[in-house]
Amino acid sequence: MHSSPSTRPFDLLVPLLLLALLLLPATLQAKDAGLAHSSTGEQAVDPQTLLRLQELIDEIHNSKQQVDRLQQQLAEAADESSRERIGQALEKQRLQLQDQVEHFEQIATGAVDLSLFNDTDNKEFSWQSELEEIFRPLLYELKQVTERPRQIEKLRSKIASLNTRLSATGLAIEEILRLQAAIGPGESKTALNDLLQEWQQRQQQLQNDLQLTEFQLQEKLESGESKGSAILNGFRNFLSGRGLNLLLALIAFALTFALIRYSSHLLEQRVARGQNKEDRLSARVLHVVLQVLAVVLAIIAALATLYTMGDWLLLTVFCILLLGLVFALRNSLPRYVEEARLLLNLGPVREGERVVYNGLPWRVSRINIYSDLVNPLLSGGRLRLPLREMVQLVSRRWGRDEPWFPCKAGDWLLLPDNTVGQVGMQSPEHVQLLVVGGGTKLYPTTDFLGLAPRNLSHGFAVPVTFGLDYNLQADITRAIPATLQAALNDAIRQTEFGQFVENLFVEFKEAGASSLDLLMVAAFSGEAAPFYLKIGRFLQWTAVDTCNANGWNIPFSQVTVHMEQALPAPVKQVN
Repeated sequence: MHSSPSTRPFDLLVPLLLLALLLLPATLQAKDAGLAHSSTGEQAVDPQTLLRLQELIDEIHNSKQQVDRLQQQLAEAADESSRERIGQALEKQRLQLQDQVEHFEQIATGAVDLSLFNDTDNKEFSWQSELEEIFRPLLYELKQVTERPRQIEKLRSKIASLNTRLSATGLAIEEILRLQAAIGPGESKTALNDLLQEWQQRQQQLQNDLQLTEFQLQEKLESGESKGSAILNGFRNFLSGRGLNLLLALIAFALTFALIRYSSHLLEQRVARGQNKEDRLSARVLHVVLQVLAVVLAIIAALATLYTMGDWLLLTVFCILLLGLVFALRNSLPRYVEEARLLLNLGPVREGERVVYNGLPWRVSRINIYSDLVNPLLSGGRLRLPLREMVQLVSRRWGRDEPWFPCKAGDWLLLPDNTVGQVGMQSPEHVQLLVVGGGTKLYPTTDFLGLAPRNLSHGFAVPVTFGLDYNLQADITRAIPATLQAALNDAIRQTEFGQFVENLFVEFKEAGASSLDLLMVAAFSGEAAPFYLKIGRFLQWTAVDTCNANGWNIPFSQVTVHMEQALPAPVKQVN
């Protein structure tokens, strides 16, 4: 089937959009490089840059003078403590001078990465340092989120510690005062006075620290926002920052996935058009490859979006989730291999074949991520099964005359318990049977199949056995069956089901224990199925009427009683 001219431009638009989406990053990169090149060669130097360079030159000159002065002071220092203090100040000044020189060099060289010229050949590689570098943005964000609660908790813990130490200090001072009052003047009392002053100073210092800490805690609590405002501001900041980045990444993922899936659908239609059964494997391989490609490119699009936005936190979290997903799926690889075989139609279940699921036969209509199973004779007879369920099944080829269910809605059935009814509804769960005489029976579908119902709608025969007396033995094989058959033919044409009769015959069946049995068989088309029970009764009463008209005796079951022979009575001897 060829597509109309009005739909062809739209079909070609999606692959062009996809190609543009894939080439966009390279185009933007080339454009940025071109702009950078043109700006380097043509645009004038920013005056602010020149001003900042001059400021750095002055700062470097002053730092060198400070280094020279400190070196001179270090050489003139007389004691060890002075030399240590001046040495620390000299080292700090040298580091500052180094930073200023590097800053000056970075501004003067422009966007060149100076780390490329560092000698890193001898640097030892460390997994720990590399992981710390990767996870630093995530840890920093977590630290920022919990900064205020941690500070408040730290202040409260410090206040509790200071109160405990103040209580201990008060007890110590009371004990010293008690000892002072107990001893007289002398060296001991002087030592206690000195110790008392030391503990009082310590108590005063603790009180000062406690007041300062309580003031800091109060400031933290009063300067903080209300919970509602904090949540609202946090939500607003999230939407304007990382929330927006996350939304753009999800849009990029969904858009890329949708475009590739739609394009792959069009491509699969073009590839599969006109193929025969032998060439369908190539279309299935293409389908699986495009499915995997859609997911991979969608993930790359989301990562590229986060990278472009410079959101290293979300990028790190995304990479962690991907690594976790890969490790989680590592043990499931054999199952995915089996599912891939199913998608390629090379597994134990194949399209168009017959499979038994939950005790019912199904035709495999389509194999995909969710496969379709169809039973055309069941109401709602379409199931969607995931691949993990399909892997456990085995299909086979089926014959054209092989039934999918023993009946269909509207058929008349005879069950083993002589229940006759019409099928009202049959689904994968239940079969509803409208019983003759009124009422409805509901059977679970699998239990219904176990009953092996007899379908009367395809035609049926009603056999009836009828016995006559042994005094009719001379005519029982010829004359009587012919007479009875003629009577049945005449009577059945007067009934409502007589038009559906296909065959009717009477034959001698057997010589029973107490009767000579005849077999009456009436065969009907399916239209007479509602009268199945009535037909059996009709054959019986017609046979009885014929017997009455011809004087034939109908025997009853006889019971033979065997009596023991009576013994003679003993002779009584008379004296």
